[in-house]
Amino acid sequence: MKITTSLQAVRSCQLCFLFMLLTTATFADDSSPLWSEWGEWSECSSSCNGGVTVQERYCKTSNCTGPTKQYKSCNVETCSVPVKDPRDEQCEKLNSKKIVGLKLQWTPKNTSGVEDLCELFCVSTYNGGQFQINPPIQIGTPCAQNNGQEGICLGKLCAPVGCDDILGSQKDKCLRCLYDIQDFEICKQYNKSLDTNITGSNPVSASIPINGTSVIITYKISIVLSILSEQKTLPSNDNEFFLNGIKFQINDDGSVLVEGPLIEVLTIHLEPSSAGKPSVDYEYHLLVDDEIDEEIE
Repeated sequence: MKITTSLQAVRSCQLCFLFMLLTTATFADDSSPLWSEWGEWSECSSSCNGGVTVQERYCKTSNCTGPTKQYKSCNVETCSVPVKDPRDEQCEKLNSKKIVGLKLQWTPKNTSGVEDLCELFCVSTYNGGQFQINPPIQIGTPCAQNNGQEGICLGKLCAPVGCDDILGSQKDKCLRCLYDIQDFEICKQYNKSLDTNITGSNPVSASIPINGTSVIITYKISIVLSILSEQKTLPSNDNEFFLNGIKFQINDDGSVLVEGPLIEVLTIHLEPSSAGKPSVDYEYHLLVDDEIDEEIE
């Protein structure tokens, strides 16, 4: 445990795969008999609000490769009564210990920056001076919320959780969690192009319907995107922009991504250009009834 009188960040470089801490051993695959059997899963780090349980194994020689630990979520149900912040609890545990010869009262210090997502700093004031310590953070502690990134700490790694509060779970293209998928619904992908044969002075347009998700738009020359009365002309120097509260991201190749779901119709406009014939290809996804599965224009 390191004691400082000011914030001193000591960073270590760790090679991490998501949710697994790796050793530096070599030459054997994951199923090698050089590894021991996986041990029992540990007790969940939290009784509610989402915790982590750990399973470990050890290398019988010095020639193993692969993870020594693996993690999974547990007790993801919301707590029925208010509970203390895990950082408060971890700092309070230090109150009963003599540190620098004194028993002090410790509270967590707010931090900022991506590098502090899974750091714990406890501070205490005594005789006008301030002490600060940096104890190891408990596995399963939520990543620092003031950094705008949600996840669970596995050592110094902030591991993201899915919308179902499960480590590593992902949404499908219609933004459904695994537990939320209904047998009678399918996530249908639509791929379309807007007519590139524009003549005269009249623009052409196409629409992506309400509830559209995982939208990808690629275009040539230029386009105008609009939702209700708000619109955006592309290309643009922006990396992202908003139309009626919906976030649009622009990739390095100029393609436009919208996670959705769209709460209003998104209209794509192509206008005549002296630079050539504008064109656009676009993709989106919709939940449709498996029995109906009709094309939605």
